Amino acid sequence: MDYKNLAVRTVSGAVIVTLIVAATLMSGWYFAALFGLIAMLATHEFMTINGMAEWKAWTAAAASLAMFLLPFVEHDILIATIWTLIIFGMIAMELWLKASDPIRNWSIFALSQIYIALPFTLMHILQIESDIFDGTSWVFVLFVIIWVNDSFAFLTGSFLGRHRMFERISPKKSWEGFVGGNLFALVAAFAFWMLYPRMCGFCEWLLIVEVIVVFGTLGDLVESLMKRTLGLKDSGRIIPGHGGMLDRFDSAILAAPMLYIITLIINYL
Repeated sequence: MDYKNLAVRTVSGAVIVTLIVAATLMSGWYFAALFGLIAMLATHEFMTINGMAEWKAWTAAAASLAMFLLPFVEHDILIATIWTLIIFGMIAMELWLKASDPIRNWSIFALSQIYIALPFTLMHILQIESDIFDGTSWVFVLFVIIWVNDSFAFLTGSFLGRHRMFERISPKKSWEGFVGGNLFALVAAFAFWMLYPRMCGFCEWLLIVEVIVVFGTLGDLVESLMKRTLGLKDSGRIIPGHGGMLDRFDSAILAAPMLYIITLIINYL
């Protein structure tokens, strides 16, 4: 076992967890600053691994930040105008760049906004609107459930895993690990319900956890499919021992929009 790499991974993981927990519980500018930065870096990383030039990667990152800040800033019309100008400016820019495949460039740029910027923006809305549900931050709940599920899915899969979920995409993921992670996530749901019973009923808590677990797992698999398609082991190297931003936030990217939809339904009912 590489104990040095394990130590680096443990320390960097602890730092990430501490920052996320602090930002979600303190909210406001703390959340906006941390998650705005994460959204920018994840977008830049996505553009880079798909072969886009640095200036295009940072332009897409700026667009992601603009979208992310929309629910937070007072002058949202100005921010929306900036985001729109960046998007349509990049479309028009291909007229002068003379790229061999402008449609691919447009598609990757647009996907960076749909796949990364939109989920982080919905996460930001969830954070701002958590008070509606008279309880803790839904983003805090999102990450705790993802961490519990991932940890126990890994442990259960390591000891009991026999049947692979998508072997061609992620050879180590097993159905046994999925069930194990799911069960412990439900235990976490019960703990949240005991702590914050006014947020929603127990059945709603179970539904929320299932949504996070299922779409969090799908988010992990989608990112694995992207890396396998591009011939990459990690999406980046920005986080020591863990890889890139997409490697660490892939589950939340797909789970956050679905959590947003579920909380809207619960609030409506």
